[in-house]
Amino acid sequence: MDEFRIVIDMAILLLIAGVFAVVFAKIRMPPILGYITAGIIIGPSMFPEVWVEGSTVSLLSSLGIVLLLFYIGLETDITKLRATGSKILIIVLIQMPVMVAVGYILGILLGMDFVQSIFLGAIISGTSTAVVVGVLKTAKHIDADMAKLIVTITIFEDVGQVLILTMAAPLLAGDTPALGSTATMIVGLILFIGMSVVFGMTLVPRLINWIGKRYSPEIVLIVAVGLCFAMAAVSASIGLDVAIGAFLMGMMIAISKFGHKLMQKVEPVKELFMAVFFISIGMQVSPGLIVDNLGLAIIMAVVFIAAKVVTISLGSYLVNMTARDSLLVATSLLAMGEFAFIIAKAALDAGVVTDGFYAAVIGPH
Repeated sequence: MDEFRIVIDMAILLLIAGVFAVVFAKIRMPPILGYITAGIIIGPSMFPEVWVEGSTVSLLSSLGIVLLLFYIGLETDITKLRATGSKILIIVLIQMPVMVAVGYILGILLGMDFVQSIFLGAIISGTSTAVVVGVLKTAKHIDADMAKLIVTITIFEDVGQVLILTMAAPLLAGDTPALGSTATMIVGLILFIGMSVVFGMTLVPRLINWIGKRYSPEIVLIVAVGLCFAMAAVSASIGLDVAIGAFLMGMMIAISKFGHKLMQKVEPVKELFMAVFFISIGMQVSPGLIVDNLGLAIIMAVVFIAAKVVTISLGSYLVNMTARDSLLVATSLLAMGEFAFIIAKAALDAGVVTDGFYAAVIGPH
């Protein structure tokens, strides 16, 4: 890859994304929308003369996904989840399978095939952590404990969507997995996660603590990110999604004394690469496709909102929250997640969904 071409690509990507992020911030909209808009502008459908090398965008966006999951893992401190973890787990276990089922049924009713319907369910099953955190910062009617509960639910949903994406991997390859192979995959996934957590809770935190006490914060960061990519590589080598490995390593390191400091250092780097990821999403969508599929986008948005409110409210109420608090939690989670983009892009790249389907996913955001 030409060195000068990479420099030009980075300049185009980040400057245009920065301009649109500022514009959307002025109208109090998430910067993610600015990045996607920048991608549409840079993409071949609007200004073909302003182009960037596809390999550059692909590489950087892949790094963004790994770092995003690593960051989410760092946020997920197992020792701090014991108090509310069981309640949150019940809420997520109620709402996510129902959301996947609702999406599947909606897809079938709209004439989609089995694979597209499954991915539609996976796409609407999560919530945007970034958007929710941004909204909670300005929501004075939600206290700190409630806000923490809501954000933790989004993190659990991210984990759930990673698992869904991993189990749906055979569909991306054009295979319809048999019951036996699906069960084997689930068992393998559970064993991998179980062994990783046991290994991580005994060795990884001690290693990070040992390095942190003796060497500079920069060295701790280098080692931690190196472990993240190593675990992602192990995950990919056994047929799982790289995101699983990155998330697990983040969760292991979070137990160490330096987990929070590492999270602060990883965040800006993660934001940079994630910006490129969202730009890459916009580059694959033309404004005409969004307009042509606006009806589907509206249907998806309406179904997402209705199903989300019902399932989250029900799950919250069943763990002994008041009806008012249950509804408050549910209405705070009405932002489709970043993982909707990741799942939709994986399906589009594999050719199992159409450009129109992909454009409709972008629409509700």
